[in-house]
Amino acid sequence: LQAHGIDAAASSPSPSSSYYTTTQTDANFLASAGGTMAGDLTLSNASKLFVKRLDDTAITGAGNYTLDPGAGTFIKLGTVSGAAVVVGISGGTDGRVVLVYVSDGGGAITVAHDSSTETTAANRIYTTTGADVAVTARGTAMLIYDAAASRWVVINISP
Repeated sequence: LQAHGIDAAASSPSPSSSYYTTTQTDANFLASAGGTMAGDLTLSNASKLFVKRLDDTAITGAGNYTLDPGAGTFIKLGTVSGAAVVVGISGGTDGRVVLVYVSDGGGAITVAHDSSTETTAANRIYTTTGADVAVTARGTAMLIYDAAASRWVVINISP
């Protein structure tokens, strides 16, 4: 255990192979605590990028639903047995991206365009067509939150 930098009188050590640089320390902190990083993030060919997965079993059949992705980015829906309609998504923050995957071979969902059924306007969704869109079984919907519009915006539907 190194004592460097623990109290105000101590000076930080010079970067070496046994210490992180300021840039590395900042990147490690952001990765574990969240925040805004200035500059580029470059992944080497050997690097992997992972996103948090959420298995959502609340959408099961006919009805209107608001997704709650929590801290998830990849939202995997379980078995959908009826005409499920996604009218909104909670937790919107400017630039947040979510990917919704309809995993069951026997179901599909509809993503509703700006549905007044969703009582919280900031949870509503804008589709690229201005109309409701279908996401078939084994299909995906990718959305990004636009704080200026106070809406989730569909980027892509892959049936």
